[in-house]
Amino acid sequence: MDTYRYYRKAMQLLLWQRPCPEGGRVVLKSAVDHMRNIKDLFEVFPDAQVIFLKRKMESVMMSWGHLVTLLRRRHGLNSSPSFPDIDPIKIGHDMANSLSDDLIGYYKGISQLTAEQKEQIVDVDYDDLLKDPCATLRGIYAKFNFDFTNETADHIASWLKDNPSDKYGRTSYDLATYGLTLEDLRKLFPQLYRDK
Repeated sequence: MDTYRYYRKAMQLLLWQRPCPEGGRVVLKSAVDHMRNIKDLFEVFPDAQVIFLKRKMESVMMSWGHLVTLLRRRHGLNSSPSFPDIDPIKIGHDMANSLSDDLIGYYKGISQLTAEQKEQIVDVDYDDLLKDPCATLRGIYAKFNFDFTNETADHIASWLKDNPSDKYGRTSYDLATYGLTLEDLRKLFPQLYRDK
């Protein structure tokens, strides 16, 4: 909780010097940083609005594994005492266990929230976002009572046109590279694989 209190003070200091425009909001992106601390987040930021993006875990693990491997190679971490070598299988298992702990913490935290706090969270399916970004974002705006204007829709359409998914090429991933199978992920993340 102290970390969030410090974070709040830091945000207040930054916003004091550069306030948001009238009606503006602060948007913070976080992959998993707040998941297991969702209850603390709402204690310190009671008006927070959270978007929980649910993505197929096999896709997350392959993408994240690829990124971690590249970063370790790029920054020479394979020669440090903490990372004696780059072992994709160890990376895969470490990440899967860490994300599993985060997700368990998230659902435990959710169970301790008030009904009002739960209303401040919207679950978004990643596949829905890919299929129809504009409709998905319109739903998020509606959930949080934000105005979704024609200008907003035009900005989204323009960004999508200028940034196709293959703009910088395609990367292919393989779950086996990280020593994982779909069955492993189903066991570690049952909350994400119900009814599938």
